[in-house]
Amino acid sequence: MVSAAGPTPENPQLIQFLSSVLWQRGPSALPYSEDTKCLIRTHLVSLTSKYPCLDPKTATFTHNDGRSVDLLQADGTIPMSFHGVTYNIPVIIWLTESYPHHPPCVYVNPMRDMVIKRPHAHVNPSGLVSIPYLQNWVYPSSNLVELAESLSAVFGQEPPLFSIRRPNPNPDPDPNPNPNPGHSFSAISQGSVTPARPAIPKGHTRRPLMEAAGRFLGFRPTYSGERRSVSLWRWCAGCGRVEEGEGGRKGRLVQCAGRAEATV
Repeated sequence: MVSAAGPTPENPQLIQFLSSVLWQRGPSALPYSEDTKCLIRTHLVSLTSKYPCLDPKTATFTHNDGRSVDLLQADGTIPMSFHGVTYNIPVIIWLTESYPHHPPCVYVNPMRDMVIKRPHAHVNPSGLVSIPYLQNWVYPSSNLVELAESLSAVFGQEPPLFSIRRPNPNPDPDPNPNPNPGHSFSAISQGSVTPARPAIPKGHTRRPLMEAAGRFLGFRPTYSGERRSVSLWRWCAGCGRVEEGEGGRKGRLVQCAGRAEATV
């Protein structure tokens, strides 16, 4: 771990914002004790200096007992390395009323088409994060930079989110419709790429699937012992393509995103 100690590049706009919200008075005052406000500002400035994708702001936090309070948070992404590739994990770090005497409250914040991995050793179904650094938080040495480093290391061992692949409404006619997804986080799925549909191994027949295709194409598929119309079916997990053929006759049924078309 790299300590947060040491000189931090100046960010006048951020310092001005944090000073304004931390020392404001009246009904909008934040609930932090006076003797910790300077340290809170230092922690957030150091955090955003090393992790510029985390954005400090104020927002309303609701406790489990229903109480609502305005708090500071750092909202954005933390990088992690998984199988040699860097991905960004969306998180929210809430600085609760007793911070920094007590640890912040950290949540993973799934984006669209992302879900939390279940079960996960350090993230519960609501997204609340529990890692050793939070459990062993010690005031005043513990800080947000080291917390972010710990989150990056833990998530790199077991990614907390994976994507739900949606069917493509405009299927690619290419027989290999799943190009390399690149280095986007949506490629993470419990350590692998999530297929859009379950794969049926090449040459493996599924009788209900054949019957449905036969009704669409207007013929009755036959099975073992009477292979006159269908001998081989292949299902593409990416776009839902089913191919059949026997001898010199080739037929194809393409079914994707709720629409189907047949070519012979």
